[in-house]
Amino acid sequence: MSRKVHNFKDSLAKGKKAEAEFLARFGEGLEQTDGRRGDFKLKDGSILELKTDFYDPTKTPNFFMERYSYDDKPGGCWQAKEHGAKYYAYTFAVQPDTVYVFEVETLLERLEEVIPKCRQFNVRNVGHTTVGFLVPRDLLLDLAKSMEDIL
Repeated sequence: MSRKVHNFKDSLAKGKKAEAEFLARFGEGLEQTDGRRGDFKLKDGSILELKTDFYDPTKTPNFFMERYSYDDKPGGCWQAKEHGAKYYAYTFAVQPDTVYVFEVETLLERLEEVIPKCRQFNVRNVGHTTVGFLVPRDLLLDLAKSMEDIL
């Protein structure tokens, strides 16, 4: 379990900056939404949820797949599904050129298979705990698409 207490306002500001950079890179094929039901709309109307992590991916072979934000509310791609997102894009701030794009339904099927074998990792925040799993990237890479594939 992480001993550090995360500040949501700081994370939100970093996430908004990452969204702006993502939009600058792929903007011709995307329209930014208000963020309540996904982050971007593609030309075909499908919704993309963007997850940006701020740790160095060369230091771990894992994705952090958030299962619950705010204690028992669905987070990560589970939340993306509830919001009607077709795609879940995962990137790292320190490697913005590397973007893993997953179809939400396919990713969820795989995660339901593998997370029982993965280490749970809790992130303490002010007022709540985020629960996620450290999922080896190599268990998901065969599902990954590029942004060019979906634009």
